[in-house]
Amino acid sequence: MFAPSIDATLLRAERRLVKALELRSRSLQPRLAQASGLWKDAPVTITTRVYDGDAVGYMRVATIAGTQLTLGSLLVCARPNRGLPLFSGELVSRGLARETAVTVDVVPMTDTVARGESHPAAFQKTVGNEQLAGVLAAFDASVDAWITLTGAMPPSPDSADAVRRRQHEYMDARRADPRTRSLLVAMFGAAWADDYLRSVLFPA
Repeated sequence: MFAPSIDATLLRAERRLVKALELRSRSLQPRLAQASGLWKDAPVTITTRVYDGDAVGYMRVATIAGTQLTLGSLLVCARPNRGLPLFSGELVSRGLARETAVTVDVVPMTDTVARGESHPAAFQKTVGNEQLAGVLAAFDASVDAWITLTGAMPPSPDSADAVRRRQHEYMDARRADPRTRSLLVAMFGAAWADDYLRSVLFPA
């Protein structure tokens, strides 16, 4: 079963982003939208939803639910003419460790920062159950800050080509990370993992 705190936090972020930015759901091939596999001889299921909108070119929400691992992953990539930083969030709980790792990564796509601009804070923390609520609140605040930033930064067509290149470089680097691929291969097989990495998780 998916850890309730992770599930609720990711769903809350997804709903806020969809509502605030008026995002539209995009269709995925059924085999990529949901798949079943094994992790340490226990069943796991991965479920993925993707969106886009006027300000956001690609948003992906993925969850892996199993008895040995629960994982939620959020990626928000703005349209290149917006110049917004790329937002990535991940929440992971493994086995019986009773600890949750929460990571927020905010990657600038331009060299300049507008006066008065407040970017979400990047952080990485691993905490026990007693500290989890505070860290998840910080995750929520980072999502809210990114939403606020979309309204504070006007379109910047002149920087679109440079931003597009940086977005591609980021996706290429994340796809090349062997840790992500090895986890997906172990769960769902190499053919599915490579297709999912290239077309959904960090699309080329």
